[in-house]
Amino acid sequence: KKKAMKKLLPIVLCISLCLPFSCSKDDSTMSNSAALSGTLEGSWRVSSYNYDGFFQVIDVEEVTTESFYGNGWEMFLTLTFNSNNEYTFTGPYTLDHVVIDLDGNETFYTGNFQWNESGTWSRDGSKITLNDTENIKNGDILILDDANLSLILRSSISEANSEGYQ
Repeated sequence: KKKAMKKLLPIVLCISLCLPFSCSKDDSTMSNSAALSGTLEGSWRVSSYNYDGFFQVIDVEEVTTESFYGNGWEMFLTLTFNSNNEYTFTGPYTLDHVVIDLDGNETFYTGNFQWNESGTWSRDGSKITLNDTENIKNGDILILDDANLSLILRSSISEANSEGYQ
């Protein structure tokens, strides 16, 4: 009796994201002090969100790499840092997402989404880490004063999926 040979097609996505955020508190006063003079604790309204990265699809016979980028708009996002080192990132937003294939062709997607993330945070000077249950984002705080927060977060996501065929 011959066993049917199964062919596996593993698909691995390696996504490297760079997530710049610009936030501001509802207070419109701007401090003239140093770039990192404010306190991180509190609620911040996200006023800018964009990202870029790449993903790889690994097939039995080839590996393809495509890049992507996106921009958020019509955002009603709030990023809250609590003094117990927990954070929440919630709210609705609209996102434009573009995938660029190897030939330079762009595919455009748009959609309305709801962000609902929570986890823990830590800070060491200008370095920040956000840790939710699925992923860790490391980043840099560029501006932090009484009214403004600007930061860049980096994240890497790996997923594997395989299907068997007879």
